[in-house]
Amino acid sequence: MAASWNDLIAIPTRDAILDKFIGLLRLAGFPVASWHSGSFQKHTVETESTLFTDVTSLIQTLAKAGSIRYAAEVGDVWVDLCATDSFSETRKPSVYTQGKWTLYDTGGIGPVTIQPGSFWVGNADGSRRFINIDSAPVTLPLNGSVQLTIQAESPGSQWNVGVGTLTEILTPQPGLEGSNEADPATGTWITQQGADVEANTSLVERCLNKWATLGSGANDGAYAYHATRTDSEITRCRVYSPYGGAVRVVIAGPSGPVSITSLLAAAARVAAMRPLGVPDVLVLNASVRTDPIAGVLSLPANTNPNTALVAAQAAIDSLARATQIGARVSREKVIWALMNTTPDDLELTSPAADFQLGDNEIWVPNYSGLTVA
Repeated sequence: MAASWNDLIAIPTRDAILDKFIGLLRLAGFPVASWHSGSFQKHTVETESTLFTDVTSLIQTLAKAGSIRYAAEVGDVWVDLCATDSFSETRKPSVYTQGKWTLYDTGGIGPVTIQPGSFWVGNADGSRRFINIDSAPVTLPLNGSVQLTIQAESPGSQWNVGVGTLTEILTPQPGLEGSNEADPATGTWITQQGADVEANTSLVERCLNKWATLGSGANDGAYAYHATRTDSEITRCRVYSPYGGAVRVVIAGPSGPVSITSLLAAAARVAAMRPLGVPDVLVLNASVRTDPIAGVLSLPANTNPNTALVAAQAAIDSLARATQIGARVSREKVIWALMNTTPDDLELTSPAADFQLGDNEIWVPNYSGLTVA
């Protein structure tokens, strides 16, 4: 019998098993020293040693598959099975990015009526395309502006592009211009963040946090569990107490504050599960800190500048998604992310140093100062 978890998942080497077999046979009186290479006896012991190694490998696989902490080492399907069977939790699906895009009649051709599902916009290199999903036709007045609701072509967090990056009108319409401008109230253009299929790390953390709900529920893990399980858009959560007896549950999506629908769902869930003795519990949307990424990327010869900028922005977006609420943002990590795209050199002017996010803040980069040379 295994003495511990480590004993259970340890795989002895074939040579170690062979030595063990030969030692036992020697104690039993078998003339193991006289077995020459290729003999039936030695071949049998060697074969048994190999088979036993295969069996222990299978035992390790099954042991890991049955533990939510180790199932990812075996495969995603085992994480799903363990989460479902042991915790009654399922992996959250992917979500489409939605947001507001402002259209301007710069050519004086209005009024122009935009039908639902007929107007495509994108980023500089056309790798991120969005279509309008307004429920009714939207009319652009003469020399005026109007906001369209747009949705990404595919689901996923990579579609949560930065403010001001969707400037290409892919549906031919001379005289019109537009961009995904930030809402002054939220600091972002996104109304529903795109999200990837829930990662193993997130699903495992949610399953482990569920243990915290078995008590009164008045602990960080329980609050985080209830807040994050309500909606696929919620991918980040921070629980803290600003003063005695108060609890603040701050939530965010991959690239910014979550939609009102997601916020209300999380707040309702936490309120329903809140212990009666803890009255001051609030679920808050994260606030945005839009520190700019500014500098010059020196590109190799024959490199497309638009493609280089898109790759650089995608790298920083990935870093921002991995930055937790209230964390410290490292300037060195920004440099590392940018230099791992296409440039030969980089002159980074912002951020000039590491900076600390506030208790309720997430980092949403702005790229207005990032250029190529």
